[in-house]
Amino acid sequence: MRSGGQNKLGGKVVSVMTGWTVHYYAHLEEYGDIKRHQWIEQGAVIGTVGDSGNAKGTPPHLHYGIYTPTGAVNPYPLIKQ
Repeated sequence: MRSGGQNKLGGKVVSVMTGWTVHYYAHLEEYGDIKRHQWIEQGAVIGTVGDSGNAKGTPPHLHYGIYTPTGAVNPYPLIKQ
């Protein structure tokens, strides 16, 4: 895990870095059993879905983003695989 923390928009967030790609998870309710700079295995729980940040009061959901040095990437084709 690259970092975890809180901000006004995403609330409880986690960023996972793979090479030059960052996977961003926001609006978490709780963090999983992970620590900064820890290697995360496939299938590990990094957090639980929630409504933190600017999503307070909305149905629980996950904001997931993929970012590279050239900008945001549409995650749908990767999730679909």
